[in-house]
Amino acid sequence: MKTQTASLWLLLAALLPQPALGQIEVTKDFKFELGKPYTVIDAPTKSYFRTPDGVVAMKVDGDTYVVQKLSGETLTQVCMKETRDFPKGHALDKMVVFNERMLVFYSTWDKSSQTEELWVREVDLQSCGFSGPGRSILRVQGKLSGAMVNKGWYNISVVGKYSFVPSLDGERMLITYRKKPEEKDDSKNKDVIGMVVFNKEMAEEWRSELTMPYTEEKMDNLDTAVDSDGNGYILALVREKDPKDMKRGEEMPSHIELLRFGAGASEFDITPVDLGTMYVSDISLFEGKNDEMLCAGYYRKTRKATGAEGLFSFSVTKQGGIGHVNNIDIPLEVVNQYTSERTQRKNAAKEADGDVGVGIPNLDMDMVVVNEDGSMVLIGERYFSVYHSGTQNRIGYYSYHYEDLLVTSIAADGHLNWMKKLPKRQMTLVPPGGCSFSYFESPSSMYLLFMDHIENLHADPNKVPEVHVDGRGGFLTGYRVDPTDGSVTKTSILDTRDAKGMELFQVGINRVVAVSDTEFLMEAYKKQKEDILVRVFLDTGK
Repeated sequence: MKTQTASLWLLLAALLPQPALGQIEVTKDFKFELGKPYTVIDAPTKSYFRTPDGVVAMKVDGDTYVVQKLSGETLTQVCMKETRDFPKGHALDKMVVFNERMLVFYSTWDKSSQTEELWVREVDLQSCGFSGPGRSILRVQGKLSGAMVNKGWYNISVVGKYSFVPSLDGERMLITYRKKPEEKDDSKNKDVIGMVVFNKEMAEEWRSELTMPYTEEKMDNLDTAVDSDGNGYILALVREKDPKDMKRGEEMPSHIELLRFGAGASEFDITPVDLGTMYVSDISLFEGKNDEMLCAGYYRKTRKATGAEGLFSFSVTKQGGIGHVNNIDIPLEVVNQYTSERTQRKNAAKEADGDVGVGIPNLDMDMVVVNEDGSMVLIGERYFSVYHSGTQNRIGYYSYHYEDLLVTSIAADGHLNWMKKLPKRQMTLVPPGGCSFSYFESPSSMYLLFMDHIENLHADPNKVPEVHVDGRGGFLTGYRVDPTDGSVTKTSILDTRDAKGMELFQVGINRVVAVSDTEFLMEAYKKQKEDILVRVFLDTGK
């Protein structure tokens, strides 16, 4: 989940969600310019960042790091430098802009001492190199849990061992890790979670290793956050029965708990969260504006529901007090938008039956925008994978799907301002690829940009969209949303197959970086495999 702040928006009175988007127009809000091509730098890992000194592209191939600084003004590469002195066999953990500095976090494993070590290295934005060697910031005795990846012949590596969570004001960073359990039996093992809080200079303020209050079988950690005072929070799902006592087909009863901890804590302060009869589908924890934490998510009203039937939100004081839980149903007409007639008939029958709830399937809380007045905008995206069975000459594979967006504005007192479902269909074989969406704002509007199938540009907005397949061209498209009333306009930006006479390749939303409130920069390939910069800006008379 991504969290952003917005200070220019004032959300107005509540509006009922509209059952259709038939009023959407296709406009030409953006203009774009193409830069001169330059030598391509290819790598398995490519990431793009907005820094105070310009746009930085990080391209990583094993132990080789290439830093490129790109100019949105001149549409050229300002500088580029290759660095090869990272430790052999290290794991790249995170690249992030924090405290206006570009930081690379990586980790190493010392087999002789059985020690995991986390390092940080700062990018020199002037030279495109690094400011110095890596600095060790965390040493942990014993192995950490993570995801296993195959990096080559008999070369298995563990990645994702650390989680990085900045505070809302950017003054602190919480880094968490999970010790590899000694007990393989989940009914006996209690996770040991390490938490370390750093200040904005990445100097350690405090650390603790805490044993979870329940076994791994009984609890799931749902989200982690840190407030501006350096206190840590874990949101957990706690199961209430032993799986051996469950009847076949019975859903496990559970509840939510908030675990709080501060400097030097040896145990958690635990606050149960009463959500009534709601069944949580997805939940996120983040810092609000009024010296409190906020929690929001999606819920089901019935155990047999087909997806998210509504949204909920509540506040949490730093002393652990839980505010009033506000819940908002997703109307059936919104659920049914941009679905087939067959699906709409089935949903209507389920709703009439009343025994099986109807919701939006596979809806994940992807982003939260927190406003100065205490209101917030929740952005959810449908995401799921499909396994395709192999044939005699082909092994099975997964496809990954990024679909409709649900954008909901909630006032500071918890009531609904507006709710919009925005149609989108994307598929990739290597997630996320160039799929999903990118959030971009101007002083008066929100923009949700994504790669779209060209046939959707002028299609009936109430019909199921055509699927955009990642890597096969596409149209850079967006929805412009007015934050005051939720009115939506579809915005066309550029056709990758004919961008002022040039065909662009490997264009994806992962290559788009906001430069200002009115401009963004993206990198693409020409047919000759040269890089090219595209500068896109709002048509404001420039």
